[in-house]
Order: sequence, then C-alpha cells, then structure tokens
Amino acid sequence: MLPERVLGDPAADALERDGFAAAGTVLDDEQLERARSAADALLAEHGARSEFGVIALDAWRRAPAFHDLLAPVAAVACEAVGAESLVVFQDLVIDKPQSADAAILPWHQDGAYLPLDRADGLVAWVALDDADAECGCLRYVPGSHRLGERRGPDEFAGQGAPPGEALPPIDPEGLPVVVAEAAAGTAWLHVPLTWHASPPNRAARSRRAWCVWFVREDTRWAPSRAPHPYLHELRPAAGTPLTGDRFPRFGRSP
Repeated sequence: MLPERVLGDPAADALERDGFAAAGTVLDDEQLERARSAADALLAEHGARSEFGVIALDAWRRAPAFHDLLAPVAAVACEAVGAESLVVFQDLVIDKPQSADAAILPWHQDGAYLPLDRADGLVAWVALDDADAECGCLRYVPGSHRLGERRGPDEFAGQGAPPGEALPPIDPEGLPVVVAEAAAGTAWLHVPLTWHASPPNRAARSRRAWCVWFVREDTRWAPSRAPHPYLHELRPAAGTPLTGDRFPRFGRSP
C-alpha cells in the first residue's frame, strides 16, 4: 500500500511517485548538536560493529536527547504521508566509518525485516553529518516500491533475514539510481519497499545518521513474517496492536 496522497505536498507527491523524498531540515543547529553528542555516547557504549558500520539500536529509549527529538521528525513524517499520527516502531544510530571497500550496505527493502502485517509505514533517515557521494550517502531506485517485495541480499543471510527464496532478487542493473546527498540536520524519507543501498565511506570524516521507523496506528504484529529481536523480548501474539510506552505515538504538531 502506498502512502496517502496529500495534495500540494511535494514530499507526499515524491513518496507516491518515487518511493522516497527529501524532507529538508528536521533538526535545527541546537537539536543537531544534541543528537550528535547523544549518538557518540550511544555508539561508544552500545555500538555493535558489523560489516555495514557501527550500529546502536533503540536510540530513543537509551538517550533522552533522541526521545525529545522524535516529535519534530514525526511531525514531518505525518505530514508526508497524510496521517494525523504515527507510531515509532524502532530506531537506531549508525556510523559508517571511512573504508576503501568495507561497510557496503547492499540493496535491500526495510519492510522485509519487520514482523508486521503491512508495509505502508515510513522510514526517516536523518543525517547527523553532511552525507555526500564520497562518504557513502544513500542511493535509491525511483519507483522500486511499486515492484513488490523482493528477496533480500545474500549479505543479510546471517543477519536474521526472513526466508525469500521464491521471490525475485533486487536487481538495479539498468535502472536509474538517485544519489541522495544530505546536509547535516536534513532527512530523507522512504517507504518500506523502496530499494536503497549505500557504498563505502571514502572520506576522512564521520558519516553518522539516525534512522526512525514509523508505522501507522492500525499496524499489527505478524511474528511469522520476519525474525526480529523484539519477538524474543516481547513475545507478541499475531494480530495484536503495538501498545504501551514502548511504541510511542506522535502527531503533526511537534
């Protein structure tokens, strides 16, 4: 399901057409500095190094700064999809270190890795540092969200990837690719089935980002759809809603 169209909203038009949209500035200078400080502390204490970068999960639950910054990001997300409110499912902070050939994030769809009954939410990728082509900013394939669910990349096979052998692979060969550069404090939005990837960071500077997964209020658990750490922790029943303080709701007004 595609996001609802909001007439006159360029972000909504882009999401419907391309599956992604530039959201502009979502954190002002003071908010950005707070986010950077919180990100560094989280990555130092909770960061897990992987072949894709250093990742700290559950940022808003571990750092008050990120909890306070959910509202302005959620307001932009709600406006983009025409929802009065959205639910935060998960978030993380990631640092892509400088490397000549490592920390490649392969082409994938975020929706394939969520134990939920629908893929009509929204992901906000908030740049905490300037992200250009040299330091491994995101790449998107326009319109790929309309091609349905695809098989996950082989590189994710050991990451709790859901089964998908019968699905066609993600193959961007011959398709247009958008290099999604971002200034610090700005965000890109994409829907869960949009193909995206990022190459190595070849610049001598940080490329930190904060990613937030928003879902709609009527989203329900579907544990059999995909493995996820929350399933072991929360043990939700299929068809039940996302409830409690663990999944906060935010509206259009920050």
